[in-house]
Formats: sequence, C-alpha cells, structure tokens
Amino acid sequence: MNSLKHAPIKPALLGLSLAVALLASNAWADEASAVRVQGGGIALFDADVPFDSDLEDRDGSAFAFNVIIGNDGSVKGDCQYVMAGRTDFDGLGPQVVHNPVTDAWVNLDGSVTLYSEGSLRTWKGQVFDVEMLVTVTAGGAGVGTIQVTFTIPAYGLFDAPFPVQTLASGQVTIR
Repeated sequence: MNSLKHAPIKPALLGLSLAVALLASNAWADEASAVRVQGGGIALFDADVPFDSDLEDRDGSAFAFNVIIGNDGSVKGDCQYVMAGRTDFDGLGPQVVHNPVTDAWVNLDGSVTLYSEGSLRTWKGQVFDVEMLVTVTAGGAGVGTIQVTFTIPAYGLFDAPFPVQTLASGQVTIR
C-alpha cells in the first residue's frame, strides 16, 4: 500500500540519490583528469660524471614515487630517493630521502617536478634536514630521466642541482 503521507519522501530520496551520483561522477571525473606521476627503478649518471673517487663504478641512485596532482593543485603522494651502493660520496655512505611530496607541477616540456622536504638519513644513523626537487621525464630504461636538486644545509648544499640521470631499469609514467 502506498500512503500519501510518505509520498514527499520518495522525490526527496530520488533527488538526494541523483545529487550523490552527480557528486560522485564529478569526483570521478576530477580524479580521472588528475595527473598521475609514478615510477621507480635505478638511474645512472652519464659515464663521464664521477660523484666519488671510486671511478670503477658508474654512479647513480634508486628511486620511487607515486604522486597525484589534482585539478585544484592539490598534491598527494611521496618520493623516495636512495643513494646506496651506487653513489657513496666518499665516506658519507648510503643515504635515503623518503618524504611526502607537498607540491608538484607539470613543466612546459611535459616533464614533472616534485617538491619534497623532510629528512635525509645516512647509514651511520645521522638525520639531516633536506629539501628536494625531483624533475622526471616519462620512459623506461634508456629513455626516462630523473634530475634532483638538493638543499641540505648540513652538507653546505643550497639549491644544488645534480646532473640528469637516465633510467637503467624501471619506468616513469606521467598520465
């Protein structure tokens, strides 16, 4: 039995359902058009770029990141940059930076720059403040690139760009 007493509730529920569906579809559309920057692997400096006195190996780093840049400019994600075994900086040993990405932008050339600040940790247990800009280009081994600019006051580095590294393994995607 249908009661007239409850009749106004049905249009209200229908309207509410439609509003929720519309909001969900808008959120999905915003998420679908957001820029996703993901990647990980091993990247190496050109052979003629020595970073330490050990000229026998080719220096580089390991990295991983997963970041979403929203249409509203919001940024979600984190970045890890590891100098372990590949680049030992003569006595400083392996180092790792793993911090949230708090800003990011797409550059005119299609590359993406990620900004992260937090801590750099050394294998000796030391912890230093760090700011890091990571600019990446899409591609796999031999194509994708990563370029890092560090500010590490304890090391006397202020906006110090490292040379570009090319992926030796792994993948960077920007979509």
